[in-house]
Amino acid sequence: MMVMSITAFAQTDGLYKGQLNYELLVGSEVKKLELPEGIFKLEKRVDGHYNVEAKGCDFTEQGYDNWYEITCDDLEGKVDENGVTVIDETDVYVLRSSDWAEFKNTSLTVKFKDSKVYAHFEGDIVHNGKKVTLKYTFGTDDFGTTEPSEPEVTETSNKTYKSNLHIFNLESEDETLDLFKTDKAEVNIVKYSDNSCKVTLKNITLNGKTADLVFVGKFDTDEPALDPLAEGDDENGTVTPEGTFLMTTSDDATTEFFGAAISATFEWQELSENEIKMFFNLEGGSISYEGEFNYKENSETAINGIHAANGEAQLFTVDGVKLSKLQKGLNIVRTADGKVKKVLVK
Repeated sequence: MMVMSITAFAQTDGLYKGQLNYELLVGSEVKKLELPEGIFKLEKRVDGHYNVEAKGCDFTEQGYDNWYEITCDDLEGKVDENGVTVIDETDVYVLRSSDWAEFKNTSLTVKFKDSKVYAHFEGDIVHNGKKVTLKYTFGTDDFGTTEPSEPEVTETSNKTYKSNLHIFNLESEDETLDLFKTDKAEVNIVKYSDNSCKVTLKNITLNGKTADLVFVGKFDTDEPALDPLAEGDDENGTVTPEGTFLMTTSDDATTEFFGAAISATFEWQELSENEIKMFFNLEGGSISYEGEFNYKENSETAINGIHAANGEAQLFTVDGVKLSKLQKGLNIVRTADGKVKKVLVK
């Protein structure tokens, strides 16, 4: 084990200076050293993250060479209610600069405010074929135990779009599938700084009741970007140049409106600054609805005038373009007996 402790008392351009004490643990052997002064560097990046560096890690007298600096980059800090910035990471990527070897089983805590800093690091590294455990503490942790506060969530985008909209029930046995239809619909989409998103279908009437239907979800920034129109995509929401795919749940008021919690998936594409085309699915309780926003009118009317040949069903897009097979999303199917129905392929 290596224990390093530094009492930090001064800072100049991100450099904190103080006495350095450490121990190296190699098997059952313990190596100790005290230095009159050690240096800890803390650098804030342009993206708001931090790079840290423990300087003066010279273990030559102990037979373990000069490691120069121990470095760790791209660390996220959170400010607690006392104004203390806290970095708390495990399995963090830490290197020694003498040979850029990587530490394993790492943990790092850094706390700082004004001219005072505290840092604690633990990790294992191989040196000359032997496992060496390093543990150091810089400064004194007398900042208190207040948990870091979450960053304030703010709106990054708030847009309302106007077009036509219909909501339909694909499982209905009635000839009329539409549950709600209007030429004057509004959809509001609000995006937030924590990657969450709120979608509101405004002034919707279903089963004799009218309300704004609100659904909230979060874009998954850890998943690869999705093309919402490609086959086989069924992941959490994300944003791509091709469009947006988002999984959401109903808020309390919308849950009360339906009498059950509703899971909703939304896919939309920005056609221009003020226009989107959207398809959505609502599932929960006894509800299984689909919907479209900004669809082309009269596509079904045109399809009704086409007769199926040789007793086979004919397939069309919602815009009336004939298909050779079902595609992902909403399809219009005209059966041999002349009936027209909508089929959703997920």
